[in-house]
Amino acid sequence: MIPALPPRRKLRKLRGAATVVAAVLFAAIGLGAAYQWYQETMAPHERFSQTTQQLLALPATDVYGALNLIMTLPDPIERGFAVELWMKQNRGRVDPAQASLLCGILPNEERHPCARRVSASHLQR
Repeated sequence: MIPALPPRRKLRKLRGAATVVAAVLFAAIGLGAAYQWYQETMAPHERFSQTTQQLLALPATDVYGALNLIMTLPDPIERGFAVELWMKQNRGRVDPAQASLLCGILPNEERHPCARRVSASHLQR
């Protein structure tokens, strides 16, 4: 089962906590190191969160738009999660031929189950 995205309140708290930590780091070790820490730890999470929000806003007919958004994610685990999340949201409304494009970007061991979930009607609940 794919976990849901955290509520906006949690994301705001995380963003607020990151701001506090960045401020403390700035006070302790300077702006350059604090900015580098933020870019390495929190910025990828925020980019992933923004990308998934954009992805979930896409309709089931825009498979190519979903594919383009998913390919902007640098981490293969994040790409796999995004594919599963979008497929789950649009279950039963995605053309199997086009959905195979999304399944094709997954690692080998995940491609077949993804394609099966799209094509098998009893798995589309």
